Amino acid sequence: MRNKAYCLVLWMLLMLLATTLLGDPDVVITQVTIPTTLPSTQPVVGMQTTVPTFQTEPVPVPTEPALPMISVEPEWAQFPPFDIDFELLSAFRTSSGFFSQDGFELRLQQNLLPLAAIGTLFSLNGATPTLLNFGADIEKVLSGDVNLSAIANSDFHFGHTVDNFGIGVFMKSDVDSLLFLPEWVAQTIAGKIPPANNVYDFSGSVIDIHVSAGIFAALKFDYFQVAGEIGMYTPILTSHFNTTANLVSNGAVYAGTATVDGLLYSSADLGALDLFTIPHTLLTSGGWKADLSVLIGKEKTLAGFSVSNIPITAAKLNYIAPWDLNFEASSLSATPTMTTTEKLIWTPAAHTYRIKTVIAGFVNVPFSEVGFFQLHGKWRPLSGTDIGGMLNFFITDGFSLMGDFTYNTSGFYDYSVGLGFYGEKTRTNIDIGIGSRRFFDYATLTSPRISISSSASY
Repeated sequence: MRNKAYCLVLWMLLMLLATTLLGDPDVVITQVTIPTTLPSTQPVVGMQTTVPTFQTEPVPVPTEPALPMISVEPEWAQFPPFDIDFELLSAFRTSSGFFSQDGFELRLQQNLLPLAAIGTLFSLNGATPTLLNFGADIEKVLSGDVNLSAIANSDFHFGHTVDNFGIGVFMKSDVDSLLFLPEWVAQTIAGKIPPANNVYDFSGSVIDIHVSAGIFAALKFDYFQVAGEIGMYTPILTSHFNTTANLVSNGAVYAGTATVDGLLYSSADLGALDLFTIPHTLLTSGGWKADLSVLIGKEKTLAGFSVSNIPITAAKLNYIAPWDLNFEASSLSATPTMTTTEKLIWTPAAHTYRIKTVIAGFVNVPFSEVGFFQLHGKWRPLSGTDIGGMLNFFITDGFSLMGDFTYNTSGFYDYSVGLGFYGEKTRTNIDIGIGSRRFFDYATLTSPRISISSSASY
């Protein structure tokens, strides 16, 4: 009997070895129970054994790595706005601690000179030229009344988020401007004969530059985020111009004069600026203002609006400087003549200034998990209203492409393209563009634009 038991044990060990070496690779033997002795308390009838017990588990089959795809709901897919006025809430929305945001935008709108001639306007063989040196260039892009404007703004925010509440500090600067001149002025500089009589009169501001600084607070809710800012502002440069222009022409003989009697105002003596002038003026002569912005949307931002530069109290204008321009053109003279104030002389003054409100808004229309269309608009008191549309595509989990078309009611069409770069805690958007006075007219592409914004969480 003992010999039979030994034989049985040997047979089962051989079977175990064979199963391990030749068996199904998806089957793993995790436990085997083999008796070494037969029960002695029960009568033996023939041969009694304990059947081995096998427990099997499937072996995980390795799979090929998935192709790179965009996440269904990536954290950064918050549909960034075209306008940097909304960058504070865009940064606050995804922050959970310290965060910062900064942005810069610059746009020049003009239909007087081609881009190649702008750089030489301020330096020509060591001398300072006037527009009279650019008659041939002006003729290339001449398109209606002359429109000269510069639009720029920058901002910086630094704050901290606790749960759904954020607080921090901000600094901002804004430039808005618009100067019109009748078309015949440019025509005579370009050597053309104005075809008909013209009378032009204007009275008002043509430039507004100010800086501000203060604190902000922001709140997150399920379906929207809201931020309020309050701080002090001071005007760096503002103005009041009286412009008159008269032309008499029969299409062959003409005579015209244009005059600009302007007064420039500032809270500081711009002829004696140093590092501390603006901060000191902000604290001693500044007024108070408020900003409000809202983003709507739970998982993705669907809309937003902002009201900036809401005046609370007036600021002081402590200095004034006159600026004049006289222009004369006649068919009896070979070239027009133009004289301007050569040097600004700032003298003390006592005036007040109230900041001008700016309104902006946008609506997003998602058409896939990786793309959206944005309709956006912005109203500024001097340079007019922007109305535009933007397409944005997220190419991967860290990169996006943007294309935008915007029309400004002062008469310019802007075309922009941009790139977005996204990290785990950072975001950067860069877009550049160019504007034309006529719709998709290559000859009148004269107005450059650039915008840069970024944010980071710490």
